[in-house]
Amino acid sequence: MTAPATPGQYLRLLIRHPDQAAHEIVALGVPMRALWIGFWLFSILSAILVALHARAILASSDMSTFPPGFAEMLAVARDSPLGVALGQAILFFLLLQVLDRVGRAMGGQGDFRGALQIIVLVLGVSSALMAGQLLGILMIPILATVLGFGFLVFLVWHVPGLVMGLHGFQSRIAVFAMIVFSFLLIETGLSLVAGLIRAVLT
Repeated sequence: MTAPATPGQYLRLLIRHPDQAAHEIVALGVPMRALWIGFWLFSILSAILVALHARAILASSDMSTFPPGFAEMLAVARDSPLGVALGQAILFFLLLQVLDRVGRAMGGQGDFRGALQIIVLVLGVSSALMAGQLLGILMIPILATVLGFGFLVFLVWHVPGLVMGLHGFQSRIAVFAMIVFSFLLIETGLSLVAGLIRAVLT
């Protein structure tokens, strides 16, 4: 297969064959400094988009139709974008460690630089989809629905495919299960730490 030469070719490869896209993206050898800059920029951008999403939903929706506590959660996201950015950065940094260390412990062939490239790519694509969803919420509701479905497909199909390409794994189901388990474990740990900090401070 001929290596992609343009961003459009990389995008088509990512959509059709995420495992092959991971090989080509890792082969680019992006400098670590640029990767860390991208990591923090996309963490901040995604937090800003989360805050704008929350603001748009709170302004345009009837909160009585949502589960208890959902409005309060949206208000926190709207009012504390820096806190959301820090939380997301910590979450994705821990996921980066899992992707690198656990992946190699399970026989994967990837390395830390490759794992960071995949994480930055996931953050970048997620930010682009969130920006499109925000535009849809504000102007074209059907667009928000379509992009929401696209985001779900990206998380369920493309992200495991990228991990498969990074580490050389063969089972998408096993990779997806590992991602979900790791995410839930990290989220639970962070929630417990946050609860302990609040308890100490109050």
